[in-house]
Amino acid sequence: MPQFSSTEDMASKLFPTFHDSDRTHSIVRQKLVILGDAAVGKTAIRKVLSNEPFPEAYRMTPDVEFSLHNVKNISEKVNVEQYIFEIPGNSSLFHQGGDYFESCFQHVDIICLVYNVCQNDTFRGLVKWLKYAKGFCTSAGTKIFVIANQTDRRRSKGESLSKYDSLRTDDNGSMEVHVESNSNDVCDFCEEHGLELFECSAYLNTDHCSVKTIFEDL
Repeated sequence: MPQFSSTEDMASKLFPTFHDSDRTHSIVRQKLVILGDAAVGKTAIRKVLSNEPFPEAYRMTPDVEFSLHNVKNISEKVNVEQYIFEIPGNSSLFHQGGDYFESCFQHVDIICLVYNVCQNDTFRGLVKWLKYAKGFCTSAGTKIFVIANQTDRRRSKGESLSKYDSLRTDDNGSMEVHVESNSNDVCDFCEEHGLELFECSAYLNTDHCSVKTIFEDL
């Protein structure tokens, strides 16, 4: 991972051929880092933001991945370039430290902590990821958010699991059984640490659970 002296330096090194032809808009650059346990949907969120197909099959992310998300605010004549870094869910990599992770957290504007709403362990993992985020981030103005992903798998008490069979199935063609995190616990965690909470489904990505809407609001 290269070292960057600023967000502008990062933009020129990572995307040297990217140019915005509309010079009537000013450009604002943001560096975002996505953290969370394995299989919470970090890659899916990043790919959907970059207009790539939703990854139907899970594949572990072995290294830092990055994408560019371009947001044009016509009313305010501003183009926002979001440089999105996805950190692997293997937390043991953080113990390596050194330049590898320090460069990821240089000049970062926003950190997104992602968990799976139907896997309570991934919610409990937010404590660990928040600690890592604060430990590696050196920028005083960095904002940290929580994203509750995979809301398409959520079900209310008493609802039949078969209702969702057409939405998400496991490799054997049947719906997996999930242990959902308590929404009150999530809200309490966010309130305790001063974090804003967003919900989405990278799989459905419809108006009420759109990934792009979240990141454009950031």
